[in-house]
Amino acid sequence: MGRPRSVVDILISTIRSQAEAILALESLLADRADEFTIARARRIVLDTATTAQSTAEGAERLQRAALAGLPRSLSVANTDHPSPPDEPPPQAA
Repeated sequence: MGRPRSVVDILISTIRSQAEAILALESLLADRADEFTIARARRIVLDTATTAQSTAEGAERLQRAALAGLPRSLSVANTDHPSPPDEPPPQAA
């Protein structure tokens, strides 16, 4: 059995599926495929978009849950606050 997939792996896979579905639809449209094939491809695009949305929402919930479980000092560090400088300012002589 392989390693478990990370949230990032799942997000990448979901985005890739969405892009492939859109490209396939674009190709069918360019080739002037029949209306049923195009309708099926549009449904696949819609399904992959719905899956991508659900996956993103799940990842956000997971991130919030992970941050909620961290000590306050660490969870504050993971917000949008600016990072401290790499080096301290020079000391006055």
